[in-house]
Amino acid sequence: MSFTKRREFAVQVLMRRDAMWYFDMGYTGPWYDHPVALREIAEDVRVGRKYLGVPRKKATEAVLVQDGRMLKYYAMSPTPWTSEANIPYATPIHYYENFATHAPEGAMRLGAAVDGINWHDLEAFKDAYRLYVFPVSGYMTRKERRLVRAIAERGATCVLMGPSGLVDEERASLENMRELTGMRIGVGPIGPQQAFLKDGTRIGAARWFDNSLPASWHTFFIDDPAVRPLAAYKDGRTALGMVRVGKGRIVYSGVSLTLPSVYRSLAKKIGIHIYLDTDDFTYADANFVTIHAKTSGMKHIVLRNPVSEVREIFSDRVIARDAVCADLELKEGETAVLYLKK
Repeated sequence: MSFTKRREFAVQVLMRRDAMWYFDMGYTGPWYDHPVALREIAEDVRVGRKYLGVPRKKATEAVLVQDGRMLKYYAMSPTPWTSEANIPYATPIHYYENFATHAPEGAMRLGAAVDGINWHDLEAFKDAYRLYVFPVSGYMTRKERRLVRAIAERGATCVLMGPSGLVDEERASLENMRELTGMRIGVGPIGPQQAFLKDGTRIGAARWFDNSLPASWHTFFIDDPAVRPLAAYKDGRTALGMVRVGKGRIVYSGVSLTLPSVYRSLAKKIGIHIYLDTDDFTYADANFVTIHAKTSGMKHIVLRNPVSEVREIFSDRVIARDAVCADLELKEGETAVLYLKK
C-alpha cells in the first residue's frame, strides 16, 4: 500500500500539481490510521516541502483520451436476469471493461510519460501530443470523427480499437468506422477476443477478473487488403493494422490493445522518448521520473538529456552523476521517484 500511495503522490501532487486528501471512509472506520500509512503520509509531506518548489515542466508526448459515453450501449447481461442470477462472465459489460481498464493500463506501461484527458478536452489538446490512444471510443459524432482524422493528418498517431466510431448521433454502422479509420472493417459473430502477433504473443483482451481467459463479444476485424496486417485472429483475419493518414497514422485493433510492448513499439517508431524498455509504470516530466515496478529486477532508465545528478528523493540516495542514464534495482510493487538535477 505504501508504495502505491508514494506513486500517486509523486505523479498526482509532485508532477501534476493536483491535490490529495485524507478520507476516513465514514462508517467503515479510518482507512489510513495504520502506522505504515501514517509514516508514508509523513514522508510525502517531508518530500513535498522540499521538492514542490521545483518548476513544473511537462515532457509528455502521449495521451489517453477517455470517454464514458459508450457504456450506455452495453448491456449487463445478454439475457433477462432472475433474482438468483449473477452477472455472467461473457457479457458485453465485461468486454467493455477490457477497453476501459486493461487497455489504458497497457498504454501507461509503455515506458514513457502518458497523460490522461477527457474526450471533451480533445479539441484543446489536438496539437499537444504525438500519440493519442482512444481505448473507449465506440460513440463519436460525425464532427468528432473528423477531429480525430484531422489530428492524424497533422502528424500524430491515433490508436483506435474495438467498436471505435461505430455509433454516432444518427446510426450504428460499419461505414462510420471506415470513415474514422480509413480501413474497411468487418464484424463476425460473438466469440473469444483473441488475437496474436506473428511470434504468438497475445495482444490483448483479457477477461474481466480473469487475465487468463478472453472476453467474448462481436469480433471486429480489418477486411481490407490494402492494410498490412500486424496481428491476426486464429482464423487468419486481420486484428491489428496501420494506415498512413496525411502526415500521421491511424492504428486500429479489433480487440482491446493491452500489450505494453505494442504501444512501446509505436512510440519508438514515431520518435517518442522511451525511458524504460520494460512494462513498469513510468511517468516523467522535465525534472522527475517515477517508476512503479511491475516486476523485480534492475531498471535501466534512459534520460532525455544529460544531467549532473540523479537522486531518489525518498531515500535521498544519489543514483548517478553526470549521466544520460541510470540503473536502479527495484522489487515488484516498489516505487522510486528520481529528481534530475541539471
